[in-house]
Amino acid sequence: MLEKQARCVFFQQCNQAYGEAKGTSSPFTVVLVDMNHQSMELQPLKTTISFGVAEGTNGEETLYQLLNKANKAQYSAKQAERNRVHVYRDNEKAKIYNHDTMMYILAFYLPICVEHTC
Repeated sequence: MLEKQARCVFFQQCNQAYGEAKGTSSPFTVVLVDMNHQSMELQPLKTTISFGVAEGTNGEETLYQLLNKANKAQYSAKQAERNRVHVYRDNEKAKIYNHDTMMYILAFYLPICVEHTC
């Protein structure tokens, strides 16, 4: 029972923070266009991506604060150049990674809140 209550609190906080933060972040968007898909399949697909990463420390920050910091790092990455990962730091310049030279990303967290009934 306690575990269920904890999950409910998490989902409520997650949904609230996501609702507040999504107005300032850029959502992943898929646009379907009426086109000739056969000719499109022959064309190479070029994509770019920029990530912002924030790290929580000892539970001192709310989910909203973490999303806000990751959002700031993401916009910093977008402004710097395409295909970048910026890591938010409070007291130092953001660490910048270029995807061509980065061997791996240790952790990637995309908060996805699902509808949950308590």
